[in-house]
Amino acid sequence: MKRNQIVNLLSYLVTIVLLIVVLRFFVKPDQFRVLLEISYPELALTIFLSLGAYFWGGLEMYALRGKFHFAMEKKDILLLPLGMNLWGMLLPFQGAMAYMTVFLKRKYDVKISESFSISIFLYLLSIFLSGLLGLGFYFAYGIDSLIFAAVSALFLLSPVFAVIAHLIMERLPAPRIRLIRKVWDFGENILRGIRQLCCDHRTVAVLLAIYAARMLNMLLLYWWIVRILHYDGIGIPALLLLNLWNMLSLLIKFTPNNLGISQVISGALFAVIGLDVEQGIMISLVSTAIFSIDALSFGVLANFYSLAELGKRGR
Repeated sequence: MKRNQIVNLLSYLVTIVLLIVVLRFFVKPDQFRVLLEISYPELALTIFLSLGAYFWGGLEMYALRGKFHFAMEKKDILLLPLGMNLWGMLLPFQGAMAYMTVFLKRKYDVKISESFSISIFLYLLSIFLSGLLGLGFYFAYGIDSLIFAAVSALFLLSPVFAVIAHLIMERLPAPRIRLIRKVWDFGENILRGIRQLCCDHRTVAVLLAIYAARMLNMLLLYWWIVRILHYDGIGIPALLLLNLWNMLSLLIKFTPNNLGISQVISGALFAVIGLDVEQGIMISLVSTAIFSIDALSFGVLANFYSLAELGKRGR
């Protein structure tokens, strides 16, 4: 068995273990009866609201097309994120990034280092905003956790760390060993792309606006999930933090659609801010299930359409 197959098998085993532990010890049996009571119209509306997340995610990459000189077609604003969601489920360990890298290379001849720059920069943008809003909540709502404040501060400074890392690499002599030199140059190219994006204030402003729209979309999705689960006492600040923490959990993505990991993180967040752990787990579980349905339906269709299109172009 190949190493990547072992990693994928391990990720599914971790998912099963995490779900068993979380659902067995933190979720009451009556919560599953609530899930069965969700009507088909409610489920359809939940899926419809989830599709907005793909649009805004694709629009972020569309906004970067000029910086990396590739003519991204408007239809790929939806097709690319949907395909990424599918492969993030099939190949849990950064399958989404791998799919994006191959897609952009095959269709638009984008360098692999540039694809990595785009992915990592968008992650850094999420981390930066999470740190900014996290510190805002820490002071505004008096969250009693120094660890929460320290992590938020580190998140806020994450783009600065990336720029400093590139400045250091520029000033250090490159390794002489050929193989190490290639890895060094690849890493420097990635950091150079990230630094250029960080210093482009206009692009950053556009991406922040798109990110804010996507965040509002996710807030609406979470609010609707809270409503169909009949939960009370969960305000917008809690749902906003839930969205941010789940976005950040993608950085350590190891399971299909972060199933299991997302539920642990959501339950831990609700515990930190004084809400019901069970409710945080269930909101996250429904959200993950919806995005998994998206992957196995719209994601499959988008993937086959994109493959057929590349085949017609001889790629």
